[in-house]
Amino acid sequence: MVKPQQAKLDVVGLKAYYFTRRGVVRAVDDLTFAINKSESLGIAGESACGKSTLGSSLLRALQPPGKIVGGKITLDGIDVSGLSDPDFDRTIRWKRIAMIFQGAMNALDPVYKIGDQMNELMRQHHFVGNTNKIISESLEQVGTRSIRNEEVSPRVKWWNETASSYSNGTTFETRDSYCR
Repeated sequence: MVKPQQAKLDVVGLKAYYFTRRGVVRAVDDLTFAINKSESLGIAGESACGKSTLGSSLLRALQPPGKIVGGKITLDGIDVSGLSDPDFDRTIRWKRIAMIFQGAMNALDPVYKIGDQMNELMRQHHFVGNTNKIISESLEQVGTRSIRNEEVSPRVKWWNETASSYSNGTTFETRDSYCR
């Protein structure tokens, strides 16, 4: 008998609301999805549609007046929605699940190639060594394929793409390198 694959991240009926003077904003309302090992899920949508609220909810980092009011979040079979805050901080947040925030001061320039921007960063920090190797390893750690012989994997072309090719969305990945 073949055992069904357990999802790396399983979200069932997640509800995250903002309680304001003008009423309740249902930013995430009864959302259910699962991500298996080595899968990715891209979340795309207009501004203020709930992408960041979803990410903050998965990290249990939703700021007031926001609150998770329902649902279950399971990571590797552990019901993380039931963990105490200290246990979640000690064992899960930033260790087994993380979020890369998009912001003007920490985002890539949407016009220039990602590889060029990362090379510039290495130069500014006076890095000595093989910058392309270090940058390729960094890209692999966040779930992209590295360059091989100056070619980019056809699946992911981050090195030669501009950052604007990847904006207006949130991606949750279950690569073992950072979602252990």
